[in-house]
Amino acid sequence: MYFILFHAHSGWRHLVLLLLFIACIKMLVGWQQKKPWQKIDLQLVSFTNMAVVLQVLMGVILYIIGKSWLTAPAWFSVAHILPALVGTFMTAKASGWAKRGQTDVEKFQWAFIGLLSGGILILVGVVFILMAR
Repeated sequence: MYFILFHAHSGWRHLVLLLLFIACIKMLVGWQQKKPWQKIDLQLVSFTNMAVVLQVLMGVILYIIGKSWLTAPAWFSVAHILPALVGTFMTAKASGWAKRGQTDVEKFQWAFIGLLSGGILILVGVVFILMAR
C-alpha cells in the first residue's frame, strides 16, 4: 500500500505542477488582456485546487502510514510539509477570491495571485525533498 501510494504521490506532482503552470498563464493572460471571465476559467481554478488537495492528502496519508515523524529528519516537516499545506491553502483561497471578484479583471487577478503564490510554495516543498535525496 505504502509503495503504491508513494509512487502515486510522486507521479501526481507532475500533473499538479503542470495544472498550476497552465492555470497561472491563463489567469495572467485573462487579467492583462481584460478578457471576460468564463465558466471554464472557474473550472480550471477549481480542478487545479482539487489536484493540489489530492496531492497533499496523499502526502499526509503517506506521512501517517509511513510513521515519518519517527524516522524523518526534523527539517522534513518544515521544508516539505509546511510549504505544501500553505500552498494548498493559497490555491483554495484563489478559488474563493475568483468567485467573489466584482469584475472579470479582479477575478483573473486574484486567481492568478493565489495560484502563483500557492504554486511557488508547493514548488519550494518539492525542491527541498528532491535535494534531500
